[in-house]
Amino acid sequence: MLLANSPLHVDLRPVVRVVTAANMKGAFCMRKTMSERFWKFVEKTDHCWTWNGHTDRDGYGLFKTPKVKRAHRVAWELEHGPIPDGKIICHTCDNPSCVRPDHLWLGSFKENAADMIQKGRGRHWGHQNEMKDGKRKRVSLPAHVWEWLIKQGASQTITKLVEAEIKKQE
Repeated sequence: MLLANSPLHVDLRPVVRVVTAANMKGAFCMRKTMSERFWKFVEKTDHCWTWNGHTDRDGYGLFKTPKVKRAHRVAWELEHGPIPDGKIICHTCDNPSCVRPDHLWLGSFKENAADMIQKGRGRHWGHQNEMKDGKRKRVSLPAHVWEWLIKQGASQTITKLVEAEIKKQE
């Protein structure tokens, strides 16, 4: 019989590793899925599902996936899969912080510009003219100008295109 303190003693008890923050590297640990991480930043209401994480200056949500993407694009990808090349994700609700999948649709820059024109939304609708009393008056552009903008694939540069067309007409 071997004694517990003898040099030939073999301990057959299982080795238990205590995982701490200091020795966690390489240890098995449960991580949240991208979906779990994403949806914890969303406040769901009867209408829009509002992104409550980081936003850009235009009000669109930002999410790291590991690269930073706009939150409504991540919501689309979680629900429908990858976004095809040349397509963008548009909002039916016109709320940049909304990530509700049924408020999002797959479109092109042209389709989004046409949607903007049809709804009369966005800061690019019409042209601001100064009046003598200092107040601003909104003047709608002729239909042919908007058709030209759509043909040009109007997107983020719509303001510059509108200004260029107005100067041509003056």
